[in-house]
Amino acid sequence: MADLEDEHLIAIWKQGIETQMHFAELSIKMRQIGLTLAGATLALAIVIYRTDSQFSFILPLGSQSTNLPISTVLCVSAAIILFGAKILDADMYHKMLRGAVRFNELLEPIMDEKIRWRAGLTETISAYSRYTDETRTLLDNREDNKIWTGDIKRLAGNKISRFYWLCIISLLGASAGFLIVGNPHWLGDA
Repeated sequence: MADLEDEHLIAIWKQGIETQMHFAELSIKMRQIGLTLAGATLALAIVIYRTDSQFSFILPLGSQSTNLPISTVLCVSAAIILFGAKILDADMYHKMLRGAVRFNELLEPIMDEKIRWRAGLTETISAYSRYTDETRTLLDNREDNKIWTGDIKRLAGNKISRFYWLCIISLLGASAGFLIVGNPHWLGDA
């Protein structure tokens, strides 16, 4: 790549940035769709609960049966929707985004030699998203294709996964709450 003209290098870099933007947009859209569907499903569960409707499924448990409130089913459904969104967002689109980022991280040091910039866009964004302020150190001399050093404290993929799992666990907690409220005999002789 070192033999390429500056214009060709810039064109390759520009295409790499556009690819990064494409995968970032796919992740954001998937997150929006998942959160919108899960939020609407949760809102429906709350409305059904607040209207004191007795919509429920009868769940046979051996010789007895219990009511499974529709609000519980809806919260579990919302959790499943978010889990599906997580699979596409964090486990697929984000990994493709990381591949596009890595391509530009490898290209930008070559561009640095030819175009004379201190740090490329991809490299700088990666440094700010991966390191905390306390561990991020800008080096004057680039070594091993890196201008940033320090212990990686935060990876975007881990943050995205934590967000999804927090939402999913909250929805499952809400479903348990609706289940208990829909079956007050579970709380004892109250």
